[in-house]
Amino acid sequence: MTFQQWREDLEARWHERDTALRKKVSLQNVARQPSRPTKLYLAGKIFFHDWRHDLIPDLAMNSIEEWRDINSVPICDGLEYVGPFFIADDHGCSHGANSHGASGECGVRNPRLHEEVLIKSLEGIKACDLFVVWAEKDFPTAYGTMAEIGMARALNKRIVIIHRGDRATTEALRDLWFPLVCGEIIHAETPGEGILRLFDKKEHERTRRARIKIIGA
Repeated sequence: MTFQQWREDLEARWHERDTALRKKVSLQNVARQPSRPTKLYLAGKIFFHDWRHDLIPDLAMNSIEEWRDINSVPICDGLEYVGPFFIADDHGCSHGANSHGASGECGVRNPRLHEEVLIKSLEGIKACDLFVVWAEKDFPTAYGTMAEIGMARALNKRIVIIHRGDRATTEALRDLWFPLVCGEIIHAETPGEGILRLFDKKEHERTRRARIKIIGA
């Protein structure tokens, strides 16, 4: 899939949701280094068939073995996904509290995988060029994501936090100023829209100077 095809697919879906927002999105400067894709780590709550699947074809792994072997997934020309990774199953057994999408077989929680999940996530954060966070109203319970933000900050990664910017979301994030000031803020209705805005040159320059405002943003 080319970058243009990926972009057109996203925009076609947005057209059904909000034509006005879609027209405001422009992405001209993604593949600045054609010989080396920009590597994205997409942090945020993990749940069954979550938002990452809308952005990345064939993302989920089908077994623990496949999960252990994967390190990156091409998104399109110029973009590559490097984490986090999780296991897909039709019943959603690998998703839920304390699972990080890699719990093992249905009905089984395997604490021995926790260290593997930590190491694999850290490897993805180390490899990424951009650490992108999608923060919804339930972000206060995204404990793993907050730890990942700290890791990314310690590794001097560029951190971009995307959220809707509406009053309900900003109120929910009000007490989370510590992790939020670690990165730039982009307001968007969806993670995909925020990522496209991130790569738009004018929006990139504006958000690079911006600092977080929790109330009244």
